[in-house]
This record gives sequence, structure tokens and C-alpha cells, in this order.
Amino acid sequence: MQLARKLQPAGRDLSKLAAAMDDNWREIYDLADQIAERHLRTGPRSSFLEGTPVERLLPAATYFDADWKGKLESA
Repeated sequence: MQLARKLQPAGRDLSKLAAAMDDNWREIYDLADQIAERHLRTGPRSSFLEGTPVERLLPAATYFDADWKGKLESA
């Protein structure tokens, strides 16, 4: 709550908000650590805490020629 009060005067002014965050960065990181610890402590034990993993790498090709060896041998 104290951190919110410190950041509130900046409103929507991004330069003021950036300055307030620079001044209070330790408290911001402390809050993030507390939230992460709570998620670990209270989260379900049988599942991945961050949800379903998502594959973000794209394949180099979308088509695979299953007969590639046959084409090499016939050439």
C-alpha cells in the first residue's frame, strides 16, 4: 500500500512515473519477490505454476518430404 501511495502522484505522466519507479525500485522488486513466493507457496503442487508451456520456436519448414531418400537414390 505504501508503494502505491508513492507511485500515485505520478498519475499518467510517464516521466514522473519513471522517476518514481527509479526512486523506489528496491520496494518494487521486494513486492515482486513477495508475490512470486506467494505463488510458489499457495500454488497447486501437481501442475506447472506458469500454465501450459507454449512452443514459441517456428519450424524451418512446414512440409517434410518422407521420400527424400528415394529421390536421392533415383537421381
